[in-house]
Amino acid sequence: MLQIFRAKLLLVIAACLVLVACSGATSEPTLDLSNENAFETSIQQVMESLEGEQQADFSDALAMIMFDELANGTAAGLSEEEIERSIYQRLHGKTADEVIEDMEDNL
Repeated sequence: MLQIFRAKLLLVIAACLVLVACSGATSEPTLDLSNENAFETSIQQVMESLEGEQQADFSDALAMIMFDELANGTAAGLSEEEIERSIYQRLHGKTADEVIEDMEDNL
């Protein structure tokens, strides 16, 4: 009986490990654009997780992406809310590396 319990426990643990590995869970902080306060807090958390040059790269990439969305939205005649929504869609949930990669790939 104890052997069956151990086997089931090992299967449950193995299944949990597989789910965590496949979920793409990351310990890196991500940007939260759900509201202004959350955005500011998440930027601070991301910045604190980076070294000097990475901080500068992230900061530059973030500014360039936001300016790009603002310029494109303004040129397209979008409202302020629509521009905010496009910034949200582009940045929300991204890590510093993903923000830098977005900037490198799209600008």
